[in-house]
Amino acid sequence: MRTHFFWVLATLIITACNNKQKENDNTASDDSKIWNELPTVAAEVKTNGTTLMVCDWTAVKDSIHLPLSYFIEDLDIVKLDNKDEALVRNSSVTVSDNYILIHCSQNIPFKLFDRKGKFLRNIGSVGNGPGEYTQVGPFQLDEKHDRIYLMPWNATKLITYNLNGELQKNIPLIDEAEKWMLPKSVFYADGDKGRITVATLPWKNNPRMIWVQDFEGNRLAELSPITEMKPDYSNDIYHNNNTEAFDFSFLDFHIEKADTLYHYDYAQNKLQPTFTIHFSGGKIPIH
Repeated sequence: MRTHFFWVLATLIITACNNKQKENDNTASDDSKIWNELPTVAAEVKTNGTTLMVCDWTAVKDSIHLPLSYFIEDLDIVKLDNKDEALVRNSSVTVSDNYILIHCSQNIPFKLFDRKGKFLRNIGSVGNGPGEYTQVGPFQLDEKHDRIYLMPWNATKLITYNLNGELQKNIPLIDEAEKWMLPKSVFYADGDKGRITVATLPWKNNPRMIWVQDFEGNRLAELSPITEMKPDYSNDIYHNNNTEAFDFSFLDFHIEKADTLYHYDYAQNKLQPTFTIHFSGGKIPIH
C-alpha cells in the first residue's frame, strides 16, 4: 500500500490556524534571528500608485533553511483509508474544515474523504456522458455551500456536484452563440457573493481573458487580453488561492520573458501586477 499512499501522505500536511501565542520566547527570538540573517533577494518598487515586488534573480545564490514553526502552529498527518475503492494515484488535494477532496490522474474519479481520512464516496465518474468528465483542470471544494466545482479542459461550463456526489445544474461560462472554448483556465466560485471569477489563456481570437459572472452565466465585468499567446497546450495558467485576491500568472513556453503574478481588482475591473522576477543578463529560464 505504501506505493499508493506515499505522495498523498506527503501532501496532506494540513495546517490549522488557532491564533495561539508562541509558548517559548526563546524560540520566537531564534526565528527572528534566522529571518534577519537571510539575504535580501526582492524589493518593493512603486510606480503609478501601485506596488510591485521585484525579485533579483542574481541575488538568489543558494538554498536557505527556515524553521517550519515560522509558518505553521499545528500539524496533522492524515492517514487515508486503504480500501480498494479509496486508493489514489499522484494527486491534487484540497481541504476544508471537515473534508478532503482528491483529484487523481488517469481514469480515476474524484475521491472525497473526511478529515480523519475515512473514504466517503467518489464524486461523479470518468467518461464522456452527461455529468461525467475526463481531463479536469482546476476544481474547488465549497463545504459551506455544499458544492464541488470541476472545470474540464476546453470548458464551456463548470460541472457541479453536491457533497453527496449528486450532479447539480451546470454553470455556463460561455454564451451559446459564441464559437470558442476555454483552453486551460482557472476560476474561483464565491458562494456568499453569488459570483464566479474566471481567467483563461489569451489565445488568438479569445474575446476575454478574465471576467466575473453570476451562477447563471451573466457577466458582471470583463477584461480583454493584455497579451496574446500561441495556441499551444505547452502554455499554462496558474491560480494559487494564496490571499483573498484572485491571483493568476502565465507560463509562456515559447517566449523568453519575465512573467508576472497578477491580482484582479473586481471593484475597479483592472489587473494589479504584484510580483515579478528580474533576470539580468543571460537566457531567461522557463518559469
